[in-house]
This record gives sequence, C-alpha cells and structure tokens, in this order.
Amino acid sequence: MFIAKLNQTASALLSKQVKWLSFVVGPATAWSRAALQEVNARLIEDLKKNITECGEGYQFEFGGTGTGFDLGHPVPVEWQYWGLLCEGSTEWRIWEDFDGVQGGSTTGPPSNNASVPYLVTFDEEGSMTGVSWDILGGSVPTTASGNTFGLSPGDSPTTVTAQLNAGAGVDMITVTAPVEPADGTIAECDDSDGAED
Repeated sequence: MFIAKLNQTASALLSKQVKWLSFVVGPATAWSRAALQEVNARLIEDLKKNITECGEGYQFEFGGTGTGFDLGHPVPVEWQYWGLLCEGSTEWRIWEDFDGVQGGSTTGPPSNNASVPYLVTFDEEGSMTGVSWDILGGSVPTTASGNTFGLSPGDSPTTVTAQLNAGAGVDMITVTAPVEPADGTIAECDDSDGAED
C-alpha cells in the first residue's frame, strides 16, 4: 500500500512537471551519469589491455654464421631464414638459405618470385610436426639441409628456435630469434602465394 501511494505521488508530481523537482533530481542524475561513464571507460580500457589483437599472422627473419664440420674438417656455415604464417593458415611458409655442411641448400629468398618455400606445420606446443616441399614432391622430416624449428609458445609464438645441422657427430647449432606480427615485409599474405586461407 505504501509503495502504491508513493508511485501515485511521484506520478502526480511528474505529470504536473513540478519545477523544483529538477533541482533535486538533476544534480544527482548528472553525478551518477558521470560516475557510470567513468566506470565504463575504465572497464573498457581493462578489457582492451587483456585482449590480444588478431593481426595478419606472424613472421620471423634471422641469419648468422658459425662453424660446422664436413668429413671431420671445420667449414664455415652461413644461414638466412624467413618465416611467415598468414592469418587463417595452419602452415608456416619458411624460406631457407643455408650454406656450409655438405654444400647446403636453398629455397631462395622470399623476394625471389621463383622461390618455393617449405610448408611447415607445428603442434600446440610449438614442435615441428611436418615439412612439405613441392620441389621434393611431398613430405620430408626436416628441411633439405637437416634443420628443424620450434615455436614458443606454440599458440601465439614470440620466439622461434632453429636446430641447424653442423655436421655428423657434432652438436646442432641452436639459434633463437623473435617472432613478430606479420607486417608484409617478408611476403604478402594472399591466395597467389600458396598460403592456406
């Protein structure tokens, strides 16, 4: 009964548009609106900080030199690698220019339109699970020069670690490089380049 009477009184006041009511309600409404907007703005900023942007994929590029062994003799080893994962694809395209042990191998750099990259897959932990190369006609366990790759973390990588062939009977050369969001400097992501979309 009390609530019904309160509603009736409020309706009567509002229907008559009592002038003094806006002085009572107005400042409180303005303050509560401002407070809610401030809280909403802070919540949205917190959400933005915790959301990983979905970009065009990932890329890496690294090179270097070292010493390998070929038939027991030291040989200089040089390498250059480029990797690109386009958004929506499960296969990395990796280009290799490896010179040293047993002559080395190359796919050609990504800037060479005739180059044919390896198509490499990784599992959720970032371990390499497969390599295919059209030049060899299908799947191979490693790159042509015997090199392997790993990503860390597997689902949204920030580093790539390569195990490079230094020759028979010696440890692999281990190289770690950063993985960055793809920006088109290595190659473009489009249907004509063999990327899986």
